[in-house]
Amino acid sequence: KKSKALSYKHTLYSNISLHKPMNTILNNPLMKQNAKAIIDTLGYVVYNPALYKLPDADEMFKRLYNLPFNDTFYWENGRRVKGPRKMIWFADDYKHKYAFSRNHEALPVTLFDNFPTLSFMRKYIEKISGQPMNSCLVNIYQNGEEHADWHSDDDPWYGPNPLIASVSFGIERPFKFRPKSNKNDEIEMVLENGSLVFMGGEL
Repeated sequence: KKSKALSYKHTLYSNISLHKPMNTILNNPLMKQNAKAIIDTLGYVVYNPALYKLPDADEMFKRLYNLPFNDTFYWENGRRVKGPRKMIWFADDYKHKYAFSRNHEALPVTLFDNFPTLSFMRKYIEKISGQPMNSCLVNIYQNGEEHADWHSDDDPWYGPNPLIASVSFGIERPFKFRPKSNKNDEIEMVLENGSLVFMGGEL
C-alpha cells in the first residue's frame, strides 16, 4: 500500500432532483456489480470500492501525486493558520476561484486543459453519472495526521443539492458522513484504493 492518499472530488454546479442521478449511477454497467447505495430521507451515498482496479489505481496515484499542490490558509482571531492538507483546484475558467468560507484564502484556478489525466477522469465520471462536471478539488494527505474536518459541500456557487463525485487513490482511509438532520447519526466506511463515492441531496 502507498503511504499517502489522494482524494479527487468533482462537483456539478447545478440543481438536480434527488433520485434521478442515483438511479442513473446505479444502472450504469461500470457500477452495477460493486456499487452500494446508502439512502437517507434527504440524501444518498453510492459507493464503488473498485472503480479503478490494480494496477490502474496505482498508476493514477503516481500521475496525480505530481500535481503542483498548494498549501491552504485561513484566518482565525487575526492569525493566519496553515490548513491540514495541500490541495489543487481545477475549473473550466479562471473566474471560479475556490474558498471554503469567508475566513479561508481562495485557491487559484488550474485549468482542466493543462492536465490530460484530469480531463480523462472527468469524462469517465460524467459517463457514469450522466451529469456534466465542471470543477475538481484534488487533496493530498501525506501522513495520518493530515485530514479534512466535518464540512458540507454547500458553497453557494454550487447551487442547492449538488452532485459530488469523489475518487480515492493510495492507502485506505476512513470516511465519515452524516445527515444534516441528525448529526449524531454518523456512518463510517473505508475508502479503498481506486474507489468512487457519489454523494447527493442534503447529506
